[in-house]
Amino acid sequence: MNCQNGYYLHSNGVCALCPEGQYLLSNGSCSLCPENLFLHSNGSCLTCQEGQYILSNGSCSMCPEDFHLLSNGSCSICHEGLFYYSDGCQKCQENYFLYPNDTCISTCPYPYIEDYTSSPLKQCKPFQSIAEIIFNVTQSAAMAATQVATALTSKSPGGVMVGIAGRIFFIIKFLNITRSIELEHALQTWKSNFVPIDFNFLMPSEMEENIPETPVPRIFEKRQVLASFLLNSWDNLIFILIIIVIFILLQILILSVKKDKYKWLRIIKRIKVSVQNYLITQLYAIYGDLIFYIILELRVIYLGNWTINLSFTIELILLLFIITSFTLHFLLLVKYQKIKKEAQNTNNKELLQQFQKDYEGVQMLFIDFKDDSLIHQAFIIYITSRDMLFSLVITTLFGLTLFQVTIFLLLNTSLLIYLILKRPFKERFEEIQQFTFEIIILTVNIIEIIGSTLDNMDSFGSNIQIVLGKLLIILNVGFNICALLFMIFKIVFSIKSAYQDYKQKKIVKRRIVTRIIRKHKQRAKNPIRSSQVNDISIIKTLKSRNDDISIQNLEL
Repeated sequence: MNCQNGYYLHSNGVCALCPEGQYLLSNGSCSLCPENLFLHSNGSCLTCQEGQYILSNGSCSMCPEDFHLLSNGSCSICHEGLFYYSDGCQKCQENYFLYPNDTCISTCPYPYIEDYTSSPLKQCKPFQSIAEIIFNVTQSAAMAATQVATALTSKSPGGVMVGIAGRIFFIIKFLNITRSIELEHALQTWKSNFVPIDFNFLMPSEMEENIPETPVPRIFEKRQVLASFLLNSWDNLIFILIIIVIFILLQILILSVKKDKYKWLRIIKRIKVSVQNYLITQLYAIYGDLIFYIILELRVIYLGNWTINLSFTIELILLLFIITSFTLHFLLLVKYQKIKKEAQNTNNKELLQQFQKDYEGVQMLFIDFKDDSLIHQAFIIYITSRDMLFSLVITTLFGLTLFQVTIFLLLNTSLLIYLILKRPFKERFEEIQQFTFEIIILTVNIIEIIGSTLDNMDSFGSNIQIVLGKLLIILNVGFNICALLFMIFKIVFSIKSAYQDYKQKKIVKRRIVTRIIRKHKQRAKNPIRSSQVNDISIIKTLKSRNDDISIQNLEL
């Protein structure tokens, strides 16, 4: 029979502590301390009594004031576990550094470097290379530019396409492929996409405390992804809810404003249209994220807890909403094609113009795409569906890495072929932007195919790891720079276009006013009251609808 540490086996067969005044020997028996030695509370026999230390001459003494007796029987100005140097007490010995896991090491591993400036405790600090600094700056700038461009050009799907394309760098984080240390560090900073704004809305503490800690598959645990859908998607859900509330308030405001207040009513309607298109942009951009976190929780969910029941209910509502939105989107495009055909048969272009006016709140779904056929106009459906398929594959087939990346490559290739054959965009700029993103995604998928294949062959070398890791980091930085440049161009083009429209309207209205003034001068000798009243009513209408025409010119 073996006894636990600190106990010995008594003759009666019971494990017990050594009798008072004795200590435990290595053979498991108890003994008194040898002559001239004293038993200490730590179970060892030392030359001096408890609380004293041995001097160089062999005598015993109490530690000086402000000094501390250590377990080895010596005195130190520092507490147990600390080391004294000229700049104070440190946790680590000389030439050692404190690592983030609270251990002392002689050399800091990547991505940390030795910080000789920290005092009194020398530490390992995170290292940022020039490439990492460029990455962080370009990522932040690209995200900000995308948000601005999405807000200014709310009727354009550019923000959706940037966000969805950028998710590939989030998705590959969960591929079970051997990575270099440098890439592992970079993966921790790669975010989901560019569109949702990170407001860090805090979940109510009562709700958060009631969410049980549920284990997730290893690859997701490694990336610190939680099982709870509510925790993972809280920011996105609250942000979307805020936009919906703003949209509802604008709708109420429109209904409450009197129709004779034409100027204010027009402004509010324009804001409402922009908010509605922006809301749709945000929704389509996060569909992939929602599917990702929904499936992840459904894999480990156990109903019973009220927060889990709430999360499950929200998931069902969102899934139903996604299916409904795609169905309505498709029916909208079918209706557009039907009206277009009718307009062509009757040679009545006003039918299409009226359709675009009636559905200007959802124009981002179709306005930037050629209307040659339903296949051309359905590009947003294709790219969003692919994004959701990426999430489905990564959360269900994570044990089959090569199969996962093969599916990604096939989906990417099929969309590239579609872009080349159908060329769905009206503007060349949008076409170049999407084609650039798809080439980057294709390169990423090829690199991941290589990495997964070599893993399966058990022939993955550290040099190849480093090369593939650097390539992925370069591609990510390249994507950020491309997204930033495209969004800056889009912002500049949007501002320029808005200014030109404003200038053109101003010129047209001034021409109308000039024509009316000329008529009044011609009728000065022989005024026709009815015509004057007619023209004056036109002037009043122009004055009420256009602030940039001077009152003096109107009243000449």
